[in-house]
Amino acid sequence: EIPARPLYIVFLTFLHMVFGESYPNIIIGQTFLLALIPVVLYFIGKKIHSRAAGTTIALFFIFRELTSLLITSNTRVSNSKSLLVDLPTLFLLVLSCYFTFRWLESRDRKSAFIAGGMFGLLLLLRTQSLLLFPFMVLAGLLVFGWRNRSLYLQLVFLLLGTIATLLPWLTHNY
Repeated sequence: EIPARPLYIVFLTFLHMVFGESYPNIIIGQTFLLALIPVVLYFIGKKIHSRAAGTTIALFFIFRELTSLLITSNTRVSNSKSLLVDLPTLFLLVLSCYFTFRWLESRDRKSAFIAGGMFGLLLLLRTQSLLLFPFMVLAGLLVFGWRNRSLYLQLVFLLLGTIATLLPWLTHNY
């Protein structure tokens, strides 16, 4: 069978290799990785507006996580202590947004390729993320202008980065 979320399986395998079969330690390892989400959100907020905006959005996420941990006993919510794919997907989504902003700011092929690669990793975690690709293209159209020929070359590199990330998994499955 072909697993639905191959990158999450690799992530869990890595956590098991590092921490063994101790689930409390695996949850600690996952929490350390997920603790980077507010950091990336800070950089996105700083890039879009200011340091204050970055700090505010990071604090909102921290308090969101605190609230979800507090109400876990009353309702079913996804948090850093549960081994679900939701928060790792959010981490890659936020990271993908950061690299997309970086590409649109620098307007070079290397950044477009990296943004596409991050988007490919996101697709390996959740295939529903494919719905975001048209918005990435639309953002490129708004920043570059549809008459700008370099936009189309940038979009090719964005697509190449995505394909380069997905191709090993697709080849393996074939």
